[in-house]
Amino acid sequence: MNTVDRHRRRGDTPSNRADLRIGGEAMAGATHALLSGDRELAKNVVEKDKAIDTLVNSIVNAVELQLIENESLNIADRRRLLILLRILPEVERSGDLAEHIARRAARGLGVEMSPRSRGLVERMGEVASTIWREATDVIVDGKLEAAVPSKISTTSSTTCTSH
Repeated sequence: MNTVDRHRRRGDTPSNRADLRIGGEAMAGATHALLSGDRELAKNVVEKDKAIDTLVNSIVNAVELQLIENESLNIADRRRLLILLRILPEVERSGDLAEHIARRAARGLGVEMSPRSRGLVERMGEVASTIWREATDVIVDGKLEAAVPSKISTTSSTTCTSH
């Protein structure tokens, strides 16, 4: 039984880091495909975007069902589920971004990049993978409060304006 079926059947939220890491893995794969010119990997990443979309939709549906039907949820559990609902669109968007990068890789764009551009893309891929790994750990370890958007946006705007 695959991950999507498990979520549909149980109506629960993801408990496996691999479920949520799919977005980060897609990003890493797309970056590698672009830089190495690996067209087969690029095609696999494009296909993985469909799985990401299906997984995210399944989890969203399961969370919504829990929020609506499970009256025994306490406020902390409801808050965690709402935060998860806010995070899931980012997983889907990351899958879409990885798909776009992979489509460029499949066209051979990576070989046309300057060495400086290749270095920047490589570094961005590393950063994206690290962010995904850390975000996944926060979600799976049940520390969703650390992912509250107001904290993230404050940090992001400070980082962006300091450069």
